[in-house]
Amino acid sequence: MRALIPSACLLLLTGLGGCVGTSDPVQPIQENPNRFTYHTADFPYAVHFAAATDALSPNEMKQLQEFLKSSSARPADKATVSGETSPIGQTRSARVRDVLKHAGLDVVPGVDVNLAPNTVNIVLTEQVVNEPPRCGDWPLFAGDAPSNAPSLYLGCALRNNLYQEVADKRDLAVGQTPGPADAEPGMRAVQKYREGTGDKDKKDDGSPQNGSGDSAASAASATTAATSAAGGGSNGQ
Repeated sequence: MRALIPSACLLLLTGLGGCVGTSDPVQPIQENPNRFTYHTADFPYAVHFAAATDALSPNEMKQLQEFLKSSSARPADKATVSGETSPIGQTRSARVRDVLKHAGLDVVPGVDVNLAPNTVNIVLTEQVVNEPPRCGDWPLFAGDAPSNAPSLYLGCALRNNLYQEVADKRDLAVGQTPGPADAEPGMRAVQKYREGTGDKDKKDDGSPQNGSGDSAASAASATTAATSAAGGGSNGQ
């Protein structure tokens, strides 16, 4: 009987060792495997020049800016510029490249054998998210992972909701450049603080407190009453 106890313990330890060895995955499970899927999209555009000129007309400049705005161009996006090999064609391409570089784009030269006369072609390459993440598939449930690794597809519903709420899907791939800040509210608050005329002189509903505002109104009423009384006394005399 005593000889059977070590054998049973050995079998138990062997079984536990087998369980521990097979419970951990070969590769660690990714915490958020169902992330946004990023793709590249190309947006072609042709800039037209007047014959024998290398300057962009105001109308063409406006249309080029509208194209960059409508295609949600962001800084560091790649823009491929292709122009004619003639001297005037190279000058036109250089002018278009300067405009795109000024907009913060990464400009690279390109070759296009199908160029129309007096045109410079642009191909804007962007990284976009054009489909929401797929949720609902749970190939490995949390209770089925003895290694206590993170469950698959955690946070997928949150990313799906974010995709549905964002108006411009480009914001999911590349953030927007902040515009100029409105400094007037901040400066007005600093001015009120320096003058001592902050929100302490107002009630919660915006009306004056029983302090300077009411005192001023009372003083004005008293002055009016005193003036009326003085005028009435002189008339009586």
